[in-house]
Amino acid sequence: MKVRPTPGTTIDAVRRSGGSGVAVSDGEAVDAALAMARKDGLEMCVTAAVALAGATKRAEAGAYDSDDTVVVTNCGTGVKTSGRLGEAARDR
Repeated sequence: MKVRPTPGTTIDAVRRSGGSGVAVSDGEAVDAALAMARKDGLEMCVTAAVALAGATKRAEAGAYDSDDTVVVTNCGTGVKTSGRLGEAARDR
């Protein structure tokens, strides 16, 4: 079924700009947040972790050139989910 995006929504902007998206699992988002915390000492909000996981997935698929700049905005902290991320870190 083809769905028409509502004007002004994210999917509308992605389609109009010729952009694309990538599916990310909960586990991939958690892994991205934990990797950022371990590597750079930064606590990410879940939304940013999803974006980071998507950017990482696209990079691994060769979607970027070596001179491309990729920006992922960390729009919050992981305060609301720090307990869950801590549990995930112990489980991994």
